[in-house]
Amino acid sequence: MRDRADHAGLLDEVDALAERLRVATTREERRRRGQFFTPPRVAALMAEMLEPDKRPTARVLDPGAGAGVLGIAAAETLLDRGAESVRLTAVETAPAALRSLNQSLSLARSRLGPSFSFDIVGEDFLDFGALTAAKAVSGQIDYVICNPPYFKLSPSDRRGGAAPNIYARFMEISGQLLPEGGQLVFIVPRSYTSGFYFRRFRRRFHSSMTLNSMHLFDSRREAFRRDGVLQENLIIGCVKGQAERPGAVRITVSRGLDDLGESPPLLAPLSRIVDPSDENAWVLAPETEDDLALLETIEALPERLRGLGLTISTGPVVPFRVREYLTDLGSGRPEIPLLWLQHVRRGRVEWPLGDGFRKSEGLIAEAPGKLRIADQTCVLLRRFSAKEESRRLTAAPLLKGTLPSQFFAVENHVNVILGVNREMKEDEAVGLATLLSSGAYDRYFRILNGNTQVSATEIRALPLPPLDDIRLIGEKVRLGDDGEAAAEEALRGNG
Repeated sequence: MRDRADHAGLLDEVDALAERLRVATTREERRRRGQFFTPPRVAALMAEMLEPDKRPTARVLDPGAGAGVLGIAAAETLLDRGAESVRLTAVETAPAALRSLNQSLSLARSRLGPSFSFDIVGEDFLDFGALTAAKAVSGQIDYVICNPPYFKLSPSDRRGGAAPNIYARFMEISGQLLPEGGQLVFIVPRSYTSGFYFRRFRRRFHSSMTLNSMHLFDSRREAFRRDGVLQENLIIGCVKGQAERPGAVRITVSRGLDDLGESPPLLAPLSRIVDPSDENAWVLAPETEDDLALLETIEALPERLRGLGLTISTGPVVPFRVREYLTDLGSGRPEIPLLWLQHVRRGRVEWPLGDGFRKSEGLIAEAPGKLRIADQTCVLLRRFSAKEESRRLTAAPLLKGTLPSQFFAVENHVNVILGVNREMKEDEAVGLATLLSSGAYDRYFRILNGNTQVSATEIRALPLPPLDDIRLIGEKVRLGDDGEAAAEEALRGNG
């Protein structure tokens, strides 16, 4: 074991260099590059996810090196855990960052001694990594540790593959560079773990990489608070190959940076966290044993919307595209109600909202038919929640005849659940809205989804009780019973 006193505080010194780089770079430039600097505590936590193997030299790649804090954290940790030497390849393309990177790595070499060496590659990783993978030299890397850039890739960018964001492409190419048994640790937005856009990427990535560790940040603000990032993040650790299936995933949680390492780890079955053979290949994020039990209960439910004869779609009214059809109530023109996200409250629809609401609450009656829905019983579900809102799912039944019109319209930030070739029954709509708004489903959805967006794709795949049980929930609520209790009873009966 090495004596850490010789290089105590190295990460803090490197972070000071990174901070100077951050201050010297405009916010616009950092955002253009998708560049967010890794705090030392996060870097240390990520490095601790790396397990040394029996090779005397640990070969580490940092594909988005920045000022070098992650590569240096990995080197420190691997040397402390018995590696005889560490060879770091740091890839960075920004000129200012390259200067800071050279300073940081030179400082690390002076502190860590001859057991640490490095190469700096001043290229775009998407070009360097793809070329390196094509040359089949993946055996030259044992570990990848990375805080990748974050921005959408243009569909015309030939380097993007099927990845909708550059960070996913960094993950994919890094995995290709590793040999069997090689290890990868990335900090990324939770947005990749669910939803339609990353579905193909999840299936490909997790078919070749076995997830073995995960750290969740409960706060959307804390991981990169210096950069003002409002994004739910997680750290994933993976091993190349599928030899360890079935296995366990070690999951830890913190609110942010100040309580790192305080929560006991949860060991969850890998099969419960991700199944790359599944059509959606969600990556679930339970935090407790109770969460695992909830997953067991809800995923055992037999139905989905389609099997219940229901369909879900987003509201067809995109306001900036149909301004000529929007109208304020009482304008004198024939109008139909227009429902926005703010009209959907838990268990009820409130329309109109009155003078305090500054958006048009009506659509002129002559608006195109594709913007209108015939008056019928349905369920409205918010597509978005506020950043730190206590509930992610907010649903309400809209019963036929509630609104003073033969038609109504729904704005695009609301999902609409309707019957297919039939109208929903009132008890059915009340029961389904109660179930979706319940604490159990809200927690299940948070385990599934790290976004504030509630996509129709995820709701279509949501496990549900039989229709008779949903109607029974609605009947109880309409008779005055507590909706939360009725939902819990239905789930227990199907558990």
